[in-house]
Amino acid sequence: MVDLLFRSCKLDSLSSQKLAALPIWRPFGYGSAIAISNIQDADPDRWANFSNVDQYKQAIEVCKLPETFKDAVTITRNLGLRYLWIDSICIIQGEGGDFSNEAKRMEHVFSQADCVLAASSAKSQWDGFLNSRKTRDYVTLEQSGKPPICISEWIDDFEQYALQSHLNHRGWVLQERALARRTIYFTSRQCFWECGRGVRCETLTKMDNTLASFLGDPNFPTVALEFSHGGKIMLFQELYKVYSSLEFTHDEDRPIAIAGLEKRLIQSFGVHGGFGILDGKDLGLLRRSLLWCRAPKEASLSKIKFGVNASLKGENGVPPPPTWSWMAYKGKIGYLEPPFAKMKWEKDEILSPWSNPPAGTWYSSDPGKGLIGLSVIVRDFEVRVTLKNDETIEYDTTANDGGPRPGLKCVVLGREEDPEKAVRDRIHYVMLLTPGSPQVIRGGPIYERAGVGKVLGSRIKLGQPGTLARAY
Repeated sequence: MVDLLFRSCKLDSLSSQKLAALPIWRPFGYGSAIAISNIQDADPDRWANFSNVDQYKQAIEVCKLPETFKDAVTITRNLGLRYLWIDSICIIQGEGGDFSNEAKRMEHVFSQADCVLAASSAKSQWDGFLNSRKTRDYVTLEQSGKPPICISEWIDDFEQYALQSHLNHRGWVLQERALARRTIYFTSRQCFWECGRGVRCETLTKMDNTLASFLGDPNFPTVALEFSHGGKIMLFQELYKVYSSLEFTHDEDRPIAIAGLEKRLIQSFGVHGGFGILDGKDLGLLRRSLLWCRAPKEASLSKIKFGVNASLKGENGVPPPPTWSWMAYKGKIGYLEPPFAKMKWEKDEILSPWSNPPAGTWYSSDPGKGLIGLSVIVRDFEVRVTLKNDETIEYDTTANDGGPRPGLKCVVLGREEDPEKAVRDRIHYVMLLTPGSPQVIRGGPIYERAGVGKVLGSRIKLGQPGTLARAY
């Protein structure tokens, strides 16, 4: 099948100083392959692009590659493998290139590679990752009549040396890590091996934790299927929180750089959704997904301007994320955390675009869907009264934080159940909306998301029918 083909560089022999021509298209599973995860050069003119692609159709001289790629060639050859995938060479970069199409193949590239090499110690393509390391500090304790004992510096810190490396701060790398069957991290202190059975160090130490198992799963996200419904929610929320904190050369790539993971989550969990929002038979899934907010230490989120450099371009027919998706913003997110027990989710106040399967089975990287809207019941909302201790309002951006926002409305997502309290005295979880632009489409009012909150029912006009509207 055409969509299961990808380019790779072929290594002719262990002694050859050249790579075979660029456009080697081959099916997955045909010959073992290595993929490299590295920090890409921001200048597309340095590598394969529309203007120089003919040069890359000839053999590529290894000596002219940057150190990181030379090291990847060395590792691939010494593993006895013949194929190597390098983003800067195997994707035609820049204007007129095929990044928009190839970006959607990333799921297959990294999930089908025999191994991924993570150049964790390299801050650029020119640094290399097979460099000399700092010698470990140690002390020797002499023992009378016994061999001496050596105590050395502890370097088995996978979090610091691998996950907190410059490489792992890049947005595309999270998907590469999660989809890889196995990864070797080349850090400044030692190598780490990660696969579905945890993390191994050169010192023979074995490490494991829930999130690491989730992301290191060679058949992502099979590990998560063993968790309870609440556990799955906590895992995908943690995944999105981590992802939202990462960096992009082009912020417009935020939705597409996780599209492969999102698609697998949706398929494996047996739900629907897109743009970081999941929807299923359980009412709470959609509503908890929509209760994202800016992280506690994030001063303000900022809207991303989708356009020139985006992978989601108009010519591909793929729409930008709606305002109720965190993918429409730059900045780290968190979530409001309604209790898993004693919650009543509102069924008739909101309807998602995925509510009618099989029409609801599509993904945020799919073209041709047009504007993505929620059908909502908007209600008047009072915020001028001082919030009580158990109430909170979280605006997505800090504009107008000094006072009420013009036209502010809310959509009630759910409320805490407490038979000892009247409805007006119970905590309600709401999504905040303001009038959109245009304010009316086809005769119906249009709104955009402004934030979320947990407030007392007394602030909401619950005794009135509300207004049917669309949120984009």
